[in-house]
Order: sequence, then C-alpha cells, then structure tokens
Amino acid sequence: MILATLLFSPFLAFLFNALTFRSSSKKRAGLIALLAPALCFFCCLFYGINDGFKQQSSLTLGEWIHIGDLSLSFSFSLDALSLLMCLLITGVGSLIHIYSYFYMSKDPGFIRYFIYLNLFVFMMLVLVLADNLPLLFVGWEGVGLCSYLLIGFWFKKEEKTEAGLMAFIVNRIGDAFLLLGIFLLFSHFKSFQFADINLFFKEGLLKEDFTAPQNLWLAGLFLFLGAVGKSAQIPLYFWLPKAMAGPTPVSALIHAATMVTAGVYLLIRLSHFYMAFPWLLEAIAWTGAFTALGSALIACKSKDLKGVLAYSTISQLAYLFMAVGVQAFSASLFHLLTHGFFKALLFLCAASIIKALGGEQNIKKMGGLARQMPFTFRCYMAGALALVALPPFSGFFSKDEILWSLFSSSHYSLFTLALLTGFLTTFYMTRLTFYVFFDTAKTKVLSKERKAFHFPLFTLAGLSVFSGFMGIPHLFSEILPFHPPHLLHEILKEFSPRYFKGALWQEALIMLFSTGVSLLVITLTFLYYRRSYKTSFPSHPLFTRGEKILEQGFYVPQFVGFIQALFVKFSQFIFSKGELVFFKSLFFSLISSLLSLKKVLTSVQNSNLQTYALSFLLGLTLIVFLLFIN
Repeated sequence: MILATLLFSPFLAFLFNALTFRSSSKKRAGLIALLAPALCFFCCLFYGINDGFKQQSSLTLGEWIHIGDLSLSFSFSLDALSLLMCLLITGVGSLIHIYSYFYMSKDPGFIRYFIYLNLFVFMMLVLVLADNLPLLFVGWEGVGLCSYLLIGFWFKKEEKTEAGLMAFIVNRIGDAFLLLGIFLLFSHFKSFQFADINLFFKEGLLKEDFTAPQNLWLAGLFLFLGAVGKSAQIPLYFWLPKAMAGPTPVSALIHAATMVTAGVYLLIRLSHFYMAFPWLLEAIAWTGAFTALGSALIACKSKDLKGVLAYSTISQLAYLFMAVGVQAFSASLFHLLTHGFFKALLFLCAASIIKALGGEQNIKKMGGLARQMPFTFRCYMAGALALVALPPFSGFFSKDEILWSLFSSSHYSLFTLALLTGFLTTFYMTRLTFYVFFDTAKTKVLSKERKAFHFPLFTLAGLSVFSGFMGIPHLFSEILPFHPPHLLHEILKEFSPRYFKGALWQEALIMLFSTGVSLLVITLTFLYYRRSYKTSFPSHPLFTRGEKILEQGFYVPQFVGFIQALFVKFSQFIFSKGELVFFKSLFFSLISSLLSLKKVLTSVQNSNLQTYALSFLLGLTLIVFLLFIN
C-alpha cells in the first residue's frame, strides 16, 4: 500500500494535469500538484514511525522483459535507505511545491511548471525505490529529462535553452558509462537485482580468503563515472552552475535536495560491492577532495547569487564522495540529508531576494536587505550557519562526522583538504552575506516579503537548525549520561557496517579547532569587506591574476565553449563535405538510373500492336520452356 501510494500519487497528479492542461484552472492544477508529494510525505512519515525502518516492503507491477533466462519485472522495494531518501524527496519537495505555487502564480507557464515538477518527483521516487539496476536507470533518465525541461522552462530565451541542453548532454555522458557498468555487472551475476549483487559481496567480505572478481573493477569504475555526471563532480561538474538558468525553486529541488544526490545514493546502495575494491574507493575520495577544493575556490570570487550557491552545492556533494571513499556511508547520507534542508532553504531565500529586487542576481548590486527583508534574513542565516558548520546547526554535526571519519581512518591528506574547504566555505558565505545583507543598498526593493513564503522557509530553517541531532557525535554520546545512539548509523547498519571510533580528545580537538577557525574567518572576512570600501588595498600582480582565474572558473567554461565550437565546426564540415556531397551524388545517380530505365521502357511501350504481340509470344514461349525443363 505504501509503495503504491508513493508511486501513483505524483504520477496521477502529473497525468491529470497533463491531460486537462488546456481546460484546467491554475488554482485546481496547483492544488492537485501540491497534494501529491504531501500525501507521499505523510505516508512515509507514518510508515517510518511505525517501525518502517526495520522492515522491507516490496511491490511488483508486472513483467517488463523476458528473454530466455532473463526475467525482469517492474519491481520496487522500500527499505531503510530508500525510506530516508523518500522522506527527503517528498518532504523538501512538498515545501518547494508550496513555495512555487505562489512564486510562479503570475507566470503563463504555471500549469506546465507543475506538470514537470510532479513528473520529476515521480521519476526520483522510481530511482530510489527500484530494486534492480535497469529500473533505476529508468528513473535516472527520467530525472535527467525533467531537469532539462525545468532548467529550460523559459525556452523562449536562448540562454535558458542552451543551459538545459548542456545539462542534458553532459548527463548523457555519465549515463553512457552507467549503462556500461550495468551490462558488465549482468555479464557476471546474470542478475540486475541489488540484493543479489550486495549479498554476494556481503558474504564474501566476511571470509578471510575472499578475492573480488577482478573483471568487475571496470564495472565499478563505470558506475562511479555515471555518479560523477549526475552529482556534478570533476570533470563533469560544469553543467550545474549553468543549470541555475531555470526558476530558482527548481534549483532548490533538483540541485540541492534530489537529483544531484542520485549519484551518491547509487554508491551507497552498492556499498558492499565498492568495499571489495579499496583502490576504487580511494579514487572516489580523491575525486571528491579535488572537486570540493576547486569549486569552493571558484565560489570565493563568484558575483552571481545563485552561482555562489551552485558552486557551494558542488563542493558539499564532494564531501559526500569523500565520505563514501573512506567507507563512511552513514556519514555521507547524514550530510546528504542535512545539506538537502539548508541548501533548499538558501535557494528559496535567494528566490525571495531575486524576486524582491526585480530579477537582480549580482551580489555586488545588492546590500541593506537585513533591514528590508528581516524574515528572509533570519531564515537565510539559519541555512548559512548550517552550511559553514557552526554548532548547534545541522551542518556542524554532519560535516564533523565526515571530518572525523577521514581523520580516524588515517586519511590525513583528505582530512586536511576537507578542513581547508570548510574554511573556504566560511569565507565565501560570509562574503555573500555581507554583500547581500549588510553592504550599502544599491538596488531598490520593488516588492515586500510575501507571507505566503513564510511557512516553507520557516520549516526548512527549523530543519536546518535541529536535524543535526539525528546523529549525535561519538564524543557527546560518551559524555552524556543517557548515551544517545547515532540514529542514522543504527538505521543504516546494513549499508554502513563500519563505525569510526577513536580517542575522545582527538574528536574534541577537531571540533574546537574547526569551529574556532571558522569563527575567526567570519570575523576577519566581515572586517575586511567592511573596510575595503573605505580603504583601497594594494594588490600584488600574482594575487590579481589568481583572482581573475577564479572569476573565470579556472577557464573551464571557456574550454567547454571551445570544445563545443569545435564540434559545431566539425559537424558542419561533415555535413558540407560528407553528407551533402554523398546524398547529392546518390540523389543524382538515382535520377540518372530512373531516366535510363524510362528510355528502355519507352522503347518497349511504343503503342505498336505487333511489338506487343511479339512480346506476348516470347514470354509465353519462355514460360512453356521453363515448365518443360522442370
């Protein structure tokens, strides 16, 4: 029952609005679209409260593929991992639907927007509930299609369409690798089921003499590259900042809480498989480390409000990959959940700011909004402080667990890079906060804060503050008299068997050091930007050059543009010198042959009765001869 509700509610809402698109009223279509994810969320919440995390539900809708020994069904499974993901998708999704109802109320594409949004939620639920790889791939491709439709929602503007196309094409690169990985796994296991693959490695890892099949490392690499494309990691990260072209609530849903986390979800789902290949985990961790540092550096010089949040998303997703790389799967999922809350909040606050300023997104043209938009400011600060990981906000608990996992597993280089990325995060968020809320006002506020936005913002702000207590750190658990358990680790024991422990003084020192340095960075950054407008600081040419490199995003957008132009010229060359010449010569050759045939037939069909009689006699003679021979 729970699985049927989860799958059919958003799909039926999508189907109803799509079929009654022209006759439906905006109000009715919006309410139907709102009710679908809300119903799914409350069902998940009720199911989870009633020991849903300790059981597994399944649903089979029918046979999909049957070829020889291969039998594949439309089968879905709800376990602890997928239930947590469903709570995030439907919970945050419901709040974003509510926000969008008022944010998009005057847009002529209102109903079309909610059709895409419901379809996206449905496809995301298919992705996380699928119990086999091909069905997961259906959801994987479905969210890719919906992201293209939502990013390019305002398709009459060329730059919006181009951004949607870039996201779609880059994701297809990762998806091609994902397909190859799926086929390689099937060639070995003769099964697409997650349960079969995980059980083989789970049982094998318990044996001392277990050796993973070496030909499967390539499948793991391909699956990882598929996750890199979907979760915007190096080298396929550049599509995510461009994806900010869509409506800002879309960024909150797709690029903070759902779609971009699909890659991490896949790696966690196949956790036992990856534990059998330690070098692959190392590659995953270092990919995350370089992505985290690089994107954080770019965010330090970005001038676009949504651009800063986009690069911040890439950086935070990279933390998840680092945690997966050291087998801290529960820590990765913990930060995935908290990040979904505070990043969705920050994007929705950005939407309120951009709308109030008449579409302005340049942070250097803002300022003074702390007084003019007090409610938005307070909610924004809850999300920002969670992002910079200050206690007692949720990001502090989840990011600290990742840092502790890196340190206690003796990955000191990764730990150092993660710590440095955290300080850079504090710097660019303080810079962003100063420009938007405390600097001298440069753009007039055209509209007041809408009370209709308060509920989703307030709810997400509360989650950004308190959701961190789902995972009480080991240090606090030991000190407190009632020893509270780490809820997520208890829930995800099957997927995250390793628990990181160590000396309490080391964990306490890491917490104090990271928090103390973050507070120092906030103070110094705020004082610098407050003073820099009164006093011009001399700049070294090397520093200026470095700033320019960061402002240009390490020139990756220019490189991508060059490759794109190269492909366009190559395709034009192929068309003009290859296809055009080939088809033209083929066309004229066909015409010439037909004309020759026409001449032959004309000579025969000459309206001469004697010629017709002779032809008839010769044909009849030939037929009799052939019959006689036989």
